[in-house]
Amino acid sequence: MTPDDDHKEKYTNLKKRIRDIERQNDFLHIRVHKAQKSIRRLRLERTFLLDRIEKINGQLSFDDSEDEVLATSDQDTPLNYHHGSQQKTPKPKKKKDPNAPKGPGNVFFLFCRLQRDKIKDEHPEERSLGEVTKLLSAKWKGLSKEEKQVYQDMYQKELEEYEEAMKSYTSGMAGTMNTNPVQEDDPMNVSVPVSPAI
Repeated sequence: MTPDDDHKEKYTNLKKRIRDIERQNDFLHIRVHKAQKSIRRLRLERTFLLDRIEKINGQLSFDDSEDEVLATSDQDTPLNYHHGSQQKTPKPKKKKDPNAPKGPGNVFFLFCRLQRDKIKDEHPEERSLGEVTKLLSAKWKGLSKEEKQVYQDMYQKELEEYEEAMKSYTSGMAGTMNTNPVQEDDPMNVSVPVSPAI
């Protein structure tokens, strides 16, 4: 075996090892992204449930504690006077239901989703997401109208599927909002007798 053959073998082994490490890295990035996504979803669910609990507690104790709140609010809260500047009240964010179907994005995102692996294989030196997206953008701009039409048709199909899923989701939400069945095993459903207003 010549030194050149030995170097070539080492080179191919190192190249394989680099590819394996990159695959593992991509896999870990995906797992981290999924974990972050599930954390966001769980936080959203938590705020949704806390708001639901507050509404239930607020409806039950509104009649009883209205006078108490008015009497104690003057004593407990200090007065803050700000001269010359007004404090901006933060706008409440619109809460998204984590169970709602996700939209298809746009045609370019569909193209990126389908072509990302090919670009990574063609350009293994490009590792960051931004660099790969730049290459995808350049490839997208180079496509003819006929080639883009293929992705446009795929996007339309995904959009129709999304609209059908949203219809079934919203009709399912309307059905659950009206019936509101009480489940015995659910600790969040607490039935409290309400006395009639006097």
